[in-house]
Amino acid sequence: MLKKIISSFLLVSFISFAFPISNHAQEAATISSIQPFAHIIEWRYKQINGRWHKRQYDYTAQKWIGKWTPV
Repeated sequence: MLKKIISSFLLVSFISFAFPISNHAQEAATISSIQPFAHIIEWRYKQINGRWHKRQYDYTAQKWIGKWTPV
């Protein structure tokens, strides 16, 4: 009886060390904290006094870049 208990304990211990359970919650937290390196910058257009103008807008920093220039 004691041999069965010890052998069962050793078997369970071996399996738990051989096949560790990964922590998926920690992996998901690491993945969600990835941030882009480059800013997202696009041209914006509008009409001023009947003429089209363009200006770049940084969506990452949420601010304008440069001045309105005629197209």
